[in-house]
Amino acid sequence: MRTLKKALCLVLVLAMVLTLSVSAFAVDKAADYKDYAKVENKEAVDVLTAIGVLNGNDDGTFGPEGNFTRAQAAKMIAVMQLGPTVANALTSAATSFNDVPATHWASGFIQYCVEEGIIAGYGDGKFGPNDTLTAAQWSKMLLVALGFDAEKEGLTGASWQINVTKLAIKSKIATADDLTGTFNRDAAAKLALAALFYTDKGTTSTYVVKKGDSVLYRGTDAVTALLMKQSEAGNTLTVETVSTGSLADEVFKLTKVTDQNDAFGRPANKYNQDGAKKNPIVVSAAEPVLTYTTATTAKAVYNALGLTKATTATKYVDGVTSTASVNLAANANNTVIGGQGVLTEVYKVEDVITIVEINTYFDTVKSVKTTTDATTGVKTTTLTLKDSKLTSTELVNFAKKDAVLYTKADGKLMSLTAAKSVSGVLSKVSTVNNADTFTVGGETYKLAAKATVDKAGILGASNANVGKNISLYVDTYGNLIASVDTTAAATASTFVKVLAAEKPVAGGNWMTATGDYTGKVYGILSDGSYGEYTVNYGKVKVDKLAAGVYEYELNDAGEMVIENKTDASSATTKEITNGATSVTTAGGTVVLNSNTKFIFFTQEEKSAAVKTLSVKTGNTNS
Repeated sequence: MRTLKKALCLVLVLAMVLTLSVSAFAVDKAADYKDYAKVENKEAVDVLTAIGVLNGNDDGTFGPEGNFTRAQAAKMIAVMQLGPTVANALTSAATSFNDVPATHWASGFIQYCVEEGIIAGYGDGKFGPNDTLTAAQWSKMLLVALGFDAEKEGLTGASWQINVTKLAIKSKIATADDLTGTFNRDAAAKLALAALFYTDKGTTSTYVVKKGDSVLYRGTDAVTALLMKQSEAGNTLTVETVSTGSLADEVFKLTKVTDQNDAFGRPANKYNQDGAKKNPIVVSAAEPVLTYTTATTAKAVYNALGLTKATTATKYVDGVTSTASVNLAANANNTVIGGQGVLTEVYKVEDVITIVEINTYFDTVKSVKTTTDATTGVKTTTLTLKDSKLTSTELVNFAKKDAVLYTKADGKLMSLTAAKSVSGVLSKVSTVNNADTFTVGGETYKLAAKATVDKAGILGASNANVGKNISLYVDTYGNLIASVDTTAAATASTFVKVLAAEKPVAGGNWMTATGDYTGKVYGILSDGSYGEYTVNYGKVKVDKLAAGVYEYELNDAGEMVIENKTDASSATTKEITNGATSVTTAGGTVVLNSNTKFIFFTQEEKSAAVKTLSVKTGNTNS
């Protein structure tokens, strides 16, 4: 028989200091764990982390493969029953165990669980906080925490493990595989989530016998209550019924919403807290039944799913619903699904089939800028990609001009990783099954579906690159996706040698001056051109630019946005000895090589205007 435990020692809670420290590392979402990729039970870890039942280790990991200890179990039980705010107020308390001092991080949780009869010590004054639990021991703790009577259910004594196994499976807290397979923190989370949503969908009855204002009996035994009531005419009997809803609902106001989709379109379970349907606290996608990273066909998917009749599948590409559904049929040979380097996932939930394609793209970081809100003082760092123009305030662990791979969903940047390159001699180019393959450094590669370089670009003009060393970026799956040389040229810094500048003025309405500050400069660009240019200084009033060399980018209006000042060439003229490999300037030593661009110019005597200019590219030995 199950009676939901709701008892809470208010004296203990009120005695606690609510600001006592908890785990040194905590995350708002499980994806922030450094080892999240190793988590198998992602849905359980997602949900329990989001509501504060789980925390990470001090090093920023979750440790899914780590042992699950008695102290960790006590904390999870306390948070599941009381909620994180109240439970974390129990993090310091005197215990009756000589191996759990009041200073132990889990002392409050352990004492709470002991007082609630959920866990006990070893009988020799020790609790064993660091001892590891088995799946059966953890299941027993969860069952007792849910209100099952350990004595009546046979969860003690010689047959406790058999009875725990039977009751845990019957209550759908665990499966036979859960109880016999590898048990660790990851597996413990799965069982905890099941327990969190356990409900017997009924009520418990508490019988109360009173004589006047005095309570003679309060309990669940109806016979005892009735006999006590009848023992004296003045006694009264009342029945209190308590809902036996799940801990998810009663403690966390958490509901599970099925038949949803995540950002990419994958079938998912959404969990709403306090009815916050617009901003679900977590989205956990279902597991795909088929996965491809190369092109396949509708017929191949039909056969792999074991279908016996033509079936229509809904298709999402980068989170956007395809205008045409996919017909999976035995003769659907010509319908191509996915592509080279495209992550294609096929989901089958009952009879509903969903196909999700996630492309990997290449780009470079245009800027990483931090702004401060003038009212709140809150700083926000925003990363912007160069070609796609996508932005993110979360994926900002990159620097300007970094080469990156990214995924997107419905126009939103979803993931960002550093692009890796391969180098070697381009020794062979072949075509197999209408697909080009390239042998670079002895390894064979294919071209990614979303590559920014094509076959002609890899081969070079008149196949000039064959037999030469080349460098190319590869995607997540080892396909060629971009040329290192082309990318380097596209992201090369642009500089302006400012010879003269005027004072910036505010634009916009002439009465309110609400626009950006802009000013004219006269100078020479790094491509050898020169003239008058407009510099956009933003909304902050600044002094005019001093003469010098500046790195810049052009905004959408064609105005210069100054990025950095460099002292690479602070002198108006610099004598370079024939054959020199470097030159010393005020900013340090500058290496000269075959990519060095030399700009020679003279100015008018009484102005900043350029009189003559010539440009030479090449090393100093020529």
